[in-house]
Amino acid sequence: AAYGATATTRATFRFATPQRALSYTLAGTFQNVDLRRLPAKLPVPDLETQAAGRYQFEASGSDWRGTGELSQSMVEGARFGEGTLLGMESRDRALSYSASGNVGWLNPRRFAAPLEVAWLDDDRFSGSLTGAFTFEGSGRSTDDLVLHATASLVDSALAGARFPSAEVDFE
Repeated sequence: AAYGATATTRATFRFATPQRALSYTLAGTFQNVDLRRLPAKLPVPDLETQAAGRYQFEASGSDWRGTGELSQSMVEGARFGEGTLLGMESRDRALSYSASGNVGWLNPRRFAAPLEVAWLDDDRFSGSLTGAFTFEGSGRSTDDLVLHATASLVDSALAGARFPSAEVDFE
């Protein structure tokens, strides 16, 4: 159980030839993943995480794509429901990512420090968000970040206001 986590994997490799780059596929399951416990040289945010689910990773040359489906998981105190989908892709050095699913008790401000997003560290972003969401983004740094998120919230609160029901579209 490296770094406190366990994982299974099935690997398929296609070795490089003069006509094609090395390519491979990894697929399996993971349990007890906490991003804070992974090696510091891995470029992942320092998020308090208790994650489990299934994954697939494909690479060909310098391009790659990873997808995952979570079992019940927690990130920075927010509960992500079973079936939440995650994706990340790098094509021609352009990075994109996506997520969709259900979340409960998400406090946006808790993500400010581990994601190094200064504008999120504001009392207006303290709260508790619950509902279904979709998220798409691109960019390799906060300076070139482009994101779009939608959510159907229920029984939520943000900036001191309560929302029994709300539709959110954020760009």
